[in-house]
Amino acid sequence: IQVGYILALNNIVAAFAPVIWGYVADYFRSLKYVFLMACATLIISTVLLPITASKSILNIPCPAIIMPIYMAAYSGAYSLLDVWV
Repeated sequence: IQVGYILALNNIVAAFAPVIWGYVADYFRSLKYVFLMACATLIISTVLLPITASKSILNIPCPAIIMPIYMAAYSGAYSLLDVWV
């Protein structure tokens, strides 16, 4: 059941993240910097994922926290890139 919750959370985050990234890009009026911020978040979460694979915070496995952040950055970066190009 826990795996299902984690996978469902990833899909929910991936559905709403492009809207949030687009709002942030409109708010700051700079698509380039928000895209770079999304890419930096993607790189950091990719690096942290194998490092924290066996750790947990408050009995929640760290990958269960990092994967939604990764999905938010992934879906946001590609949506921003699609608008930019």
